Amino acid sequence: MIYNLKFIKRNKGFTLIEGLVALAVFTILVVTFYKIFAGTMEHMQNSKYRRGAVALANERMEHFRNLAYEDVATKANAPIGDIEDDEVVNVNGLVYRIITTVFFVDDPADGVAPADTRYEDYKRVSVVIVWGPAVNSAVSKADAIQNAQYESKRITLVSQFVPPGGLEALPTGGIISINVLDTGVEPVEPVENAIVSITDNECDTNGHPACSESILTGTTDATGNYMYVGAPICTACYEISVTKGGFESRETLDPFTGDDGTDPYEEGEYEPTYAHQGVSAGNITTTTFNTNKLSQLNIVSQDPFGELIPEVKFDISGGFVVGTTVGGDVSSVYNLYATDETTDATNADIDIHSTSDAINGDYANAGVYMLDNIILPTGFTDYTFWKMDINDEVDPKHTVVTADTDVEAKMIFVDNNYDGAFIHVVETIDSEAVPVRDANVRLESTTLDPKYDVTLVTDEFGYVYFPENTTDELVNGETYDITVTATDYDEATDTIEIDKLTQKDVTITLSS
Repeated sequence: MIYNLKFIKRNKGFTLIEGLVALAVFTILVVTFYKIFAGTMEHMQNSKYRRGAVALANERMEHFRNLAYEDVATKANAPIGDIEDDEVVNVNGLVYRIITTVFFVDDPADGVAPADTRYEDYKRVSVVIVWGPAVNSAVSKADAIQNAQYESKRITLVSQFVPPGGLEALPTGGIISINVLDTGVEPVEPVENAIVSITDNECDTNGHPACSESILTGTTDATGNYMYVGAPICTACYEISVTKGGFESRETLDPFTGDDGTDPYEEGEYEPTYAHQGVSAGNITTTTFNTNKLSQLNIVSQDPFGELIPEVKFDISGGFVVGTTVGGDVSSVYNLYATDETTDATNADIDIHSTSDAINGDYANAGVYMLDNIILPTGFTDYTFWKMDINDEVDPKHTVVTADTDVEAKMIFVDNNYDGAFIHVVETIDSEAVPVRDANVRLESTTLDPKYDVTLVTDEFGYVYFPENTTDELVNGETYDITVTATDYDEATDTIEIDKLTQKDVTITLSS
């Protein structure tokens, strides 16, 4: 038996697909190795910096312990001294930023001011060493020592310095006590870890820091309080601001100094809600800032059926009351006053944010917002403004934002050329027409086929608009019967003949 054997020569090389797979695997291994290597090197470098920072902080603190008690003081705030509060040093090729703070402490163990007249009990010294991005002077001291993004490249050492013999001297300054409360919740809660910034506007004068060192910062404690003990004496020289992520910011302003008649929102032309603070020797000045969690306000322009009306222009003011005008008609001054705001061309909406909170993004303060000078775009000029669907029930051009909410408020306009009934229900009180809300308005016509019979309820301004949708339209030239009923009122009837947008007042009277 003879067998024919065929030997097939097989290629020993890689196919293109096998080569690509091998390349992908190799790339993954290289990238993984590089990440591990880079991470290890970064960890080693950070550990090197941290060891140096701990040694540097201990060295600085030991230096302070060898100073006389009265010399343990920085250039930045009371107690005033010669210690640099913010400096950059190079130690063996490693660059560090050293932030030193020294504050008097009024310890509750022996009572607190004003009952405790010797309230500068001891000094608390904090040495913060940072490295990496926070060394840049563009990063504020407050951010360098508090911002979480720099936490891995920061160490802090705190120590207390007691006066010789534990004997407290009579203070030469006073105390500024700052409370921060969240009034947007019930019950009211303290705001912890709010950043308090105090600018000394009498810098470069006796007992006050140099102007280059005139801003000090701190954070509120668990009770929402921050105290500047030993603050140099002055009258209304301390400019205070309070900020915290997610909360409305607050600040003190100059009190009324005269109205130039041009800009009522200019600082110094009204009595502020929070004025700059001063302090006298041996006394405590307390100021409380009420704040809320931030909200968002989005304004949409549309008709009653939800059809968008783009590019509506308007002025808006409102939000937080920063003060009140002086003389003449006393009125509130708000932290937002913006002109020529415009809803966009596609979604007919616009985000409104209060000017003092622009640092927080497009957020709005809680409060009432007032629209004015509303201008409709070409193609929609023959429309009538009706109301903001979210309002304060006082004025249809007002809208309301509550704390910690996302508000979409609609500007509603009705078309003057569309067949509709705009009915206003009122009662007469002292010869004035007063709107009646929650009245039932029935509009019907028996001559139509199918019969029209719809009942709607008046809004907070006594208005109701027919039709309620574009399916059951009203008929031009048709006369409709109106029946109005409301609790504690006599029934009222009337008629309305429709010719485009037709307005009608219906007066009802209290039941006898």
